[in-house]
Amino acid sequence: MQVWDVYHRVKTLGEGSFGSAHLGKHKRTKEERVIKVVEKSQAKLPVEDIEKEIMVLRQVDHPHIIRLHEWYEGSSKIYLVMDAIKGGTLREVLLRFQAEGAAVEETWSRSVMKQTLQAMAYCHGMRIIHKDLKDENVMLLKGARYLSFLCG
Repeated sequence: MQVWDVYHRVKTLGEGSFGSAHLGKHKRTKEERVIKVVEKSQAKLPVEDIEKEIMVLRQVDHPHIIRLHEWYEGSSKIYLVMDAIKGGTLREVLLRFQAEGAAVEETWSRSVMKQTLQAMAYCHGMRIIHKDLKDENVMLLKGARYLSFLCG
C-alpha cells in the first residue's frame, strides 16, 4: 500500500532540499496530517540510517513533540505522516509581532521556551539529539509543539 492510497493530497506546503511537504487528509477518517516526502537520492544520509531514525521517532511520545504516525517507503521516496500543526513556526509568529510593532508577552515567551526545553530534555533522555534546532523548527499550536524531524 502506498501513502496516496490512504491519504488525499490537499495541498503542497513547501519544497526543500530533501523533498517536499504536503497537507493530506486520511480518506477514511478525514484526519489532516502533514506528509513529508523525502527523496532518497537527495538525502544526506544512507537510506538505512534514515530508516533507523524513523524507528527511533516512532517511539517518541511527548505532548510537545510532533508525532510521527506512520511511514511509507517507495522505490525512490520515503513518506513520513505527521501531526498537522497550523499555528505556524516560531519564526513566523515573531516576524508577525515585529511587523505589527507589537511586544512579545513575557509569559508567552516563557511558555514557548519552557515547552521547547521540556521537549529537548525528553529527547536527550532518550539519547536523541536534534540536529537542526532553530525558530523555523518550533511549530506553534495552543502552546509550543516541537518538530523533531530526523533527530537521531
